[in-house]
Amino acid sequence: MDITSLVTPLQRKLTCLDYHSPSASFTDHAQLKSLVIWLEDQKIRHYTIDERTPLRDETGDNWNKVFEKYLTDMQCPFSFDSAPTPCLHWLIDEAVRCEFTDVSKSHKSLCSGLCRRDNKKPNGALPNAALNISSSDPVLKRGVEALAKILQITSHVDPTVLLAACRLVIEEKLSEEALKRAKDEADKGSSPSSRKPTHHDISPKQCGFDLGDPVLGEAAKVLRLLHIRELRELQTKINELIVAIQNITADPKTDSSLGKVGR
Repeated sequence: MDITSLVTPLQRKLTCLDYHSPSASFTDHAQLKSLVIWLEDQKIRHYTIDERTPLRDETGDNWNKVFEKYLTDMQCPFSFDSAPTPCLHWLIDEAVRCEFTDVSKSHKSLCSGLCRRDNKKPNGALPNAALNISSSDPVLKRGVEALAKILQITSHVDPTVLLAACRLVIEEKLSEEALKRAKDEADKGSSPSSRKPTHHDISPKQCGFDLGDPVLGEAAKVLRLLHIRELRELQTKINELIVAIQNITADPKTDSSLGKVGR
């Protein structure tokens, strides 16, 4: 089989690898030798530097023997003499695999470095100090109750429940989005003192099940509405995650010579 019969796939692969002459004719011995040396030096690196010397120095039939030995050491399932095209494709595919492995390792290293940086504690900080705090600690109780009073939250006997309520109020009222929304309303001329609290009539709402007690039924409606809001927030976060992943993975490159868009 003639190598030139599959020149387009070869060009695409070599372009992805940033080879300097992807359109070269590899029926030419010099071009083939240059490609093999470049793949081994830059991408595959199966041999040590000293072991690559014969690939560079030998010529003619001697180089062909060295190349066959190289393919054997690489465990290539093809022989270049009998199947040059599949052999060359296999070698370039191996280079692509090595390139992908190198890139994925660099990304993992970057992510782990960011995680270590985010988890780095300031000098003098006590490790796991928060984990050593008990919910029965009187200092914790007084601090949570003081915070709840500032946020105008009804007190609760369990400080962990009260702290969770404080967190919800802070996220709802004091988050960056909430403060921006309040600023926008203030810019429109609506002052906080003039705004009336919003009341929602839930009496027409259906709970979906009967508890046999009107008071419990109203409480169940409130819990269901809160649960629906949490589900919406979760869906929003999932959508944001999908968009963030697409910004990384969806990066098409246009090659006008191919007449199509793709990697």
